[in-house]
Amino acid sequence: MRVIRFRGKRLLDNKFVYGSLVQCLDGSVGIFNGDDFEHNKISAVKKSTVGQFIGLHDKNGKEIYEGDIIRHKDMVKPYHVIYDGHQFTPNDGFRSLSYPKHWEVIGNIHDNPELMKGGEQ
Repeated sequence: MRVIRFRGKRLLDNKFVYGSLVQCLDGSVGIFNGDDFEHNKISAVKKSTVGQFIGLHDKNGKEIYEGDIIRHKDMVKPYHVIYDGHQFTPNDGFRSLSYPKHWEVIGNIHDNPELMKGGEQ
């Protein structure tokens, strides 16, 4: 079964939280940590930082999320992971993430935007 999980930066302390996405009637979003049933823990998150787990792990076993900055083993240029409407792909749209063991997560666009300087097309 495919794991559907999201992450987003908590408004409270700007740290990533992971779990199920919750959309409120007022348009705000949160992440529910399914491990905390006792407290029904929903963390309000910054909407622009929400990204979905793409179901793949990089060469080091790290989960890959939308918004992650990745580098291919044979290339210097970094890419960030986007959802193009029907699949997750590097932001150039030409490469595939079908061989995740060739990719490494080196950061994300929220914490490490400097990694993309000169890398955007």
